[in-house]
Amino acid sequence: MKFSRTLGIAVLFAFPALILGASSVPPAALGQVEATINFCSNVDSSSAAQYKEWGKRLVANMTEKELKEARDSSEYKQNYDSITSQLAKVPAEKAVQTCRAALNNGQ
Repeated sequence: MKFSRTLGIAVLFAFPALILGASSVPPAALGQVEATINFCSNVDSSSAAQYKEWGKRLVANMTEKELKEARDSSEYKQNYDSITSQLAKVPAEKAVQTCRAALNNGQ
């Protein structure tokens, strides 16, 4: 349950930028979502390409410079590290199940 909530929160932070066609995703939200995508790619390697594509769509409107600046920010790093440490505690079977559900809902 906690994993589902963590994943949901991470994705929800990014949705306003995606829906509104914003040119960039806030660094904190980007850190959360990229940590989640990387985690899901690792625990569900058979769907890794789909998770990576989901991540590409998230940042499609951002320039390389914007991405670098966001990823270099303390907000990004703090949120990325926080989500990564929380997700590391999730049992693998539950993680795969929740990642696949999120992937199916995100497409």
